[in-house]
Amino acid sequence: MRIYISGKITGLPFREVEHKFQSAQNFLEGFGFEVVSPLKNGLSQSHTWQQHIVRDIEMLLPCEAIYMLNDWADS
Repeated sequence: MRIYISGKITGLPFREVEHKFQSAQNFLEGFGFEVVSPLKNGLSQSHTWQQHIVRDIEMLLPCEAIYMLNDWADS
């Protein structure tokens, strides 16, 4: 099963974001899931928020589930 990780990115220190998304990915992969992370969307931090959202939605669509981090509602 392919699972997309959803959580707040904008406005947080990038190290903190990387840590929480990697921790979630490690956790989910431990159960054998294929994990899709918005941090691995192929775009750099210099791309616009809109470009990231478009790419993230493209990545989300083929997923069967969403893993929502505690701060997902702020994402």
